[in-house]
Amino acid sequence: MIPHKGRTRIMTDKLNIYCFIGSLPSRAVIILTKVLDIPVQLNAVNILNGEQNSYWYKKINPTMKVPALADGYFTLSESRAILAYLVDTKMPGGCGLYPKDPKKRAKIDERLFFDAATFFPKVSSILQAYMQNKSDCDRKKTIQELMPVLKTMEEFLSETEYFAGNEMTIADISMFPTFTTVYDLGVDLSKFPKLISWCQKMQNIPGNDINQAGGKVLLEALGMKPKL
Repeated sequence: MIPHKGRTRIMTDKLNIYCFIGSLPSRAVIILTKVLDIPVQLNAVNILNGEQNSYWYKKINPTMKVPALADGYFTLSESRAILAYLVDTKMPGGCGLYPKDPKKRAKIDERLFFDAATFFPKVSSILQAYMQNKSDCDRKKTIQELMPVLKTMEEFLSETEYFAGNEMTIADISMFPTFTTVYDLGVDLSKFPKLISWCQKMQNIPGNDINQAGGKVLLEALGMKPKL
């Protein structure tokens, strides 16, 4: 991963992904590029020192968040949109990760929207509680608010091996870094055996090394020791 030097866009024959390895959505996008074996240029955006607020990055992503994609002069933000775009453009014939079948795709979209609107925000609240040095009571409250969400996710896996069927999809890839962060934070997951089993399967996919490295970066930013 290379640091950006202030140019608006790095023009190469590769896709450009602007990301921070500690970011959960960034990791999801990087993992998918590994799963699809896509040649990409990874450009580091250090959100710990506010680089996402710089003029050059705002030109690429006006929301000033990571990740972002630049495919030539076409730019795209929002990790879940990027996941769908990568499959549609790099696997135009379709694949199980995001199939063309309307009903299968709708179920994947349903899970992606659940992730964006429910799961990821709850975990983000926990991370914010740590970043803002809130009291143990406040931290425990955010974790307790996550429990019903995890219960729902456990129910999602009651009849299928993955979140949108019996094959891995971009919905699983999107939620994987967020779930491993929950584990890294020491949340008690003993009541969610199906989630644990799902996570163990996901740990065998290409790009898990990136996810683990990003998890360490995030925990260190929170002042916590990474698990061995």
